[in-house]
Amino acid sequence: MDNELYFFRILQEALQNPEPGLALSQAFDRIERLGVQEAYRGGLENFQRFMAEVRSCRNLMRTNYARELIVALVTNASEFSTEQRQTALAFLASNPEWRSEYEQLLGQFGERSSQGLSPAIQVYRDGNRVGEMTFDDPGVSRSLGQITPGLYLLKLSTGLVLWEGQLAGRDLLWVEAFGAQKLELAAETEQVQRQPTGEISLLGGEVILRIFAGIECGDLEIEWIA
Repeated sequence: MDNELYFFRILQEALQNPEPGLALSQAFDRIERLGVQEAYRGGLENFQRFMAEVRSCRNLMRTNYARELIVALVTNASEFSTEQRQTALAFLASNPEWRSEYEQLLGQFGERSSQGLSPAIQVYRDGNRVGEMTFDDPGVSRSLGQITPGLYLLKLSTGLVLWEGQLAGRDLLWVEAFGAQKLELAAETEQVQRQPTGEISLLGGEVILRIFAGIECGDLEIEWIA
């Protein structure tokens, strides 16, 4: 392995050690010492970028967990014991953004419960709002049509982000998703069978997002299970 990726070999050796925690600490020191040498400077920069990505992924995982926990606390409060609830709230309180999202969602649910309403999910494409879906009863599905390729964002009206992702032609256009032959067969029966090109579980399974392809554009279907 060349010097540009020298740190991989060092990390691998540390992970194979009977005491990986101590070995990794020593491995980081070794990587830093080697990185001072001219021959390894490019590799040290790669290592630093690698570690930055690791920290970013870890933070993202923690944020996703926090958002699932927020919804669970608000929508299924009775399922938590007093101790579990206190522990969860202490975890959320460690981050001002998470605490704010929890308080906003709690306030929205309280207001909507008094009015007999459920939360609303807003849909954005490339930064522009293209629709909103409300759910009056559990288990109800709502659909939004005229979905064209772009960067999509789904969030509650409180601002809590549920999902963000790029949807391309292979997700939304029948020919790209299933091929022209299947389209011709569907046309012979005068209907296009609804077959999702993607299904994404959100908020720990509380919400299901399904993506459907169409002739010229696609549809988004959202099922609020809780």
